Amino acid sequence: MSSWSSWFAALPLAPSELVFLNGEKFAHDAGALSSRVKLLHIDAKVSARELGKAILAAAVLVSEMAGNIRLAVQAKKTLFGLRTVNTLYAEVGQVAMAWPEHSLESRAGLIVRSGAVEVNNLIYALLLEDVEEPWHWSVSLVEKGLAERGLLQTEETRHLKVFTTKHYTLPDSTRALASQLSPTVVYDLLQQAQQSRPDVWKLLVEQIEKGVRRRKKAAEADEPSSN
Repeated sequence: MSSWSSWFAALPLAPSELVFLNGEKFAHDAGALSSRVKLLHIDAKVSARELGKAILAAAVLVSEMAGNIRLAVQAKKTLFGLRTVNTLYAEVGQVAMAWPEHSLESRAGLIVRSGAVEVNNLIYALLLEDVEEPWHWSVSLVEKGLAERGLLQTEETRHLKVFTTKHYTLPDSTRALASQLSPTVVYDLLQQAQQSRPDVWKLLVEQIEKGVRRRKKAAEADEPSSN
C-alpha cells in the first residue's frame, strides 16, 4: 500500500467530503447573480460550479494518487475517424482502497472495476441522475453520503401538505471531526496536479465539465413541452 493510500485509509472522511466540509477554501462566493450553495459549517455561500468541480476533481485525482484508480491519457478518434484527440481514461489501480461507504471515491472505485472508462463517463455515472443543476447535485451527493453514515442530520420540510424537501444540518460531533482534519493535503494535491501535470489536469477538467453537461442536457431533454 502506498503512503498516500495509507494516509487516506486512516481518515473517516473521503477527500471529496473534506472539500465539501471546507468549501470556502476550494470555492469563492461568486455573487448573488451566480448559482451558489450554502455551506453547513459556516454562514457562507460559495459558487456551486467551483465547489462541485473541486469535489469531483478530488474524488478522481486523489483516488489516483492513493492507487485506487489509474488515469491514462489516450488517443481517441472522432468525427467518424477523421480526427484524433487526446482524452482521459480511468481504470482500476493496484490498491484496493477502502474508501468510506457511500462516498464518491468508493463508487468511483466500483465503476472502474468493470473496465477502463472515459472520465466523462465516470463523472456521468457518479452523478447518478439527470438534473438541471448538476453542480448543486454533486454537492448534494456528498451530503447524502455523509447522511447515510450518520455524519449529517436530515430534516424534512413539507410544502402545501404535498411536497417534501430534505435539507441537512451539521451536528457538533461532525463539526468537531472535520475541524481535526486539515484539508491542506487535498488542496495541495490538486494544486500540484495543475502545476506538474497540466496536460492531465486540463483533460480532467474538460472531462468533468463534459460529464456534467451530459446530465444537464439529458434533464432538459426530458422536460415536458410547454406547447
